[in-house]
Amino acid sequence: MTDPAHRPEPAAVCGLLRTVGEALGGPVPREWKQAIEAVPRHRFLPERIWLEDDRGGYEPCDLSTDQRRWFEAAYADVPIVTQLNDGQASADPADAWPSSSASAPSVVVRMLRDLDLRPGMDVLEIGTGTGWNAALLAHRVGAGHVTSIEIDSEVSEQARASLNAAGVDVELICGDGSVGRPRRHPYDRIISTCSVRRVPWAWIEQTRPGGTILTPWDNPMLCWGLLKLTVERDRAQGRFSPHSAFMLMRNQRQDLRIFRDVVRDEHTPEESGTTLSPWEVTGAHWDARFALGLWLGDVWTAWEDDEERLWVATTDARSWAAVERRAEQFTVWQHGPRRLWDEIETAHRWWDEHDRPAPERFGLTVTADSQWAWLDRPSLPVRTQTCCDRENNGPAPPYGKGAGPPSSLKGASAADLDAGHPLPLVLAGLHLEAQLALEVVVQGQPGQLRGPAADGVAGGHLVAPGAVRAHHDDPGGHGADVLDDRVGAAPVLPGEAGQVLGDALGAALGTGVRRGGGGLCAAHAPHATHR
Repeated sequence: MTDPAHRPEPAAVCGLLRTVGEALGGPVPREWKQAIEAVPRHRFLPERIWLEDDRGGYEPCDLSTDQRRWFEAAYADVPIVTQLNDGQASADPADAWPSSSASAPSVVVRMLRDLDLRPGMDVLEIGTGTGWNAALLAHRVGAGHVTSIEIDSEVSEQARASLNAAGVDVELICGDGSVGRPRRHPYDRIISTCSVRRVPWAWIEQTRPGGTILTPWDNPMLCWGLLKLTVERDRAQGRFSPHSAFMLMRNQRQDLRIFRDVVRDEHTPEESGTTLSPWEVTGAHWDARFALGLWLGDVWTAWEDDEERLWVATTDARSWAAVERRAEQFTVWQHGPRRLWDEIETAHRWWDEHDRPAPERFGLTVTADSQWAWLDRPSLPVRTQTCCDRENNGPAPPYGKGAGPPSSLKGASAADLDAGHPLPLVLAGLHLEAQLALEVVVQGQPGQLRGPAADGVAGGHLVAPGAVRAHHDDPGGHGADVLDDRVGAAPVLPGEAGQVLGDALGAALGTGVRRGGGGLCAAHAPHATHR
């Protein structure tokens, strides 16, 4: 905690507010301007902070020895590192990495503004850090309405001291933020100041229906983006925005290195070529990396030798690929049960064919058992994986248990098939004459699939009358009638596309598929496999 005698000139606060307003594209909202003036940022910073040096590392800056530089950092619109290596000393300065920080003020205000807070609301903050964000929250909603959880005991104690010195009433808990604080729930808002790859269900359970969860997002491909969820009765759902990069929640971290954990001398990779440049899926191509991260889920990249070779690996360290330039093309080596560069090519092609969507077009749905990303609307999942994929050593589920809507998997329970429950299904990676995403609605008794697709087939049909809607880019010129969803008509796809779609639908829904007169017809087949 800093000495209150060391106060910056009021001009410093005014300058910060002006800089933040420029970053936000307009003046700082009045309620947050008042909060920043009431709880100055410098009072929540430790006397020693770490600032970036010109070598890409960090160097200490102490209030006692470099007051001017310390205060300049405190009132600049930049993040400030307040802890390295989880507070543990490192023998190698080059191995220093930030483990706690004070976020850039413009990011702080953007997130607080997006929460749409009003006095009297109950707020749970995950990741207290310096305590400044908790103090701003308390200024807005009032004393006794903010609970904040910090996992690091050293960071927690310093934040507690700063909050007490500022006279701010916040309940501060040292513990695991992923389990929330059930004693005080339900909350109107939950805000996380660490990024997540999986949204803890405990947060949703502890939020009032209609309440908001705001958290930074991370996937192994790219740490970037904010996710704003609205909580419903049995799920939470919302969209991403392209702002912020936060440290990953500690219990979701993974420490993986290519040559230590992944590549082995005995590995014999397959060699091939590619026209997709590795620079198209790395570096400043943030939109592509964000989309690929949602598609692939568990894949990360690392450059070797000044960007001469790109390594790609799974977080379970079982599969890897390497890509480097050879003359006028790129050579690829792949090893393991998955062909990762092939997956990246498929995902990048999908992203390109869908007009290169930015994060704003993506969203996420979270249920008690699974979570899945979607493009434009929840009925269009980015990638839905069948059980057959996993049985055949395919990609692991990107987002934990149940990689997609549970009823899109073979073996779904009767509860998953309740009458009228929408079952999003995406045939990811299939190169059809028409790129399709189907929204299947099950009607009738739980556990039964009814519809017009296969008259007289015992046990039910593929889809309900009128329940299939197609959203497609139709380069083959088949027009809007590629799928006919009229009552009594069977869904029809022409030519090879229909055969491929039929096989995939049969595998995904646990049915066999027979064809007749160009239509796709469903019949039960317990040993159906994905092709």
